[in-house]
Amino acid sequence: GFATKNNCAWAPHVYYENDRFYLYYTACLSIGVASSDSPLGPFTHERVLCRLCIDAFVDRFGDDGQLYFYHNQFLDYYRSQVRTWRKQ
Repeated sequence: GFATKNNCAWAPHVYYENDRFYLYYTACLSIGVASSDSPLGPFTHERVLCRLCIDAFVDRFGDDGQLYFYHNQFLDYYRSQVRTWRKQ
């Protein structure tokens, strides 16, 4: 399982890599990541990835194995974004 201070986490997405399960979640308009050895948890919070953001999705696409992080962000307006992360 997993819980936040205010129990306001939603939109979970679990990604498996290097024998770890990573839970990307939205909590209080921020995206955080937690990790576990099991898809059932318990998950331990690692860090906040993006503030004023919701709805994370992470996956690798293409032959080069590039990791992509999709999310929606509130700036002066609401927009969907994608970021690339270096291969780990």
